[in-house]
Amino acid sequence: MTTEPRYPSEPEDCGESLRERKTRERRHAIHAAAVDLVGDAGLDAVTIAQIADRAEVSKRTFFNYFPSKEAAILDQGDHESDGSELRAFIRDFQPRRDDLAEDIAHVVRHAFEFVGPASATRPRVRALLVQYPQLVLLNMEAVRRFDEDIVAGVRDRIKTRGIEPADEARADRLARMLTLLCTVPLQHAFRSAKVELDRELNQEEMDAAFEESVAMFKTVIERMK
Repeated sequence: MTTEPRYPSEPEDCGESLRERKTRERRHAIHAAAVDLVGDAGLDAVTIAQIADRAEVSKRTFFNYFPSKEAAILDQGDHESDGSELRAFIRDFQPRRDDLAEDIAHVVRHAFEFVGPASATRPRVRALLVQYPQLVLLNMEAVRRFDEDIVAGVRDRIKTRGIEPADEARADRLARMLTLLCTVPLQHAFRSAKVELDRELNQEEMDAAFEESVAMFKTVIERMK
């Protein structure tokens, strides 16, 4: 029997207030408007005023959520959390696998999904990333910010397994190395799943590719011992 991974509760399940729901919906409306307009007309041709108008908000409201149209496309605002929620998610993620490499590989995959949950806009965002290099640079910077939180979460998870490195510096290096290594199955899975820019990734296809990639990853590690 397969145990489904545990995700954080949806907003409505954790007492999301009307104000919080409206804030979330307004942010998504701005993001979706930016993606649609830029996808249709091009990055240079679209203004923040046009995005705000499509989302039915003022320019002032736009800037309450995003510092630029590029950030709106990538859904990256100035209001990111301190990372504690992501670190806790990684530390407590279930089910916990017996094999350390397999466990961290699954955790890393779901951490990235936690950071960037599935959205109807994702196929168009992927296409825009290919078309506009400046969006790739901005996205890479965001990933680098998340990397530190992911490493911190992995470090906490290692400790919950009873693994105690000799000192704090070694614990940090171990967590960083494991995080880096365990992104390999995820990258391999995306390539194996034949991700296309014009469609949403098929989840069953991705799951199968990821499980196969993790198995291959473990085999390579075992043969290196």
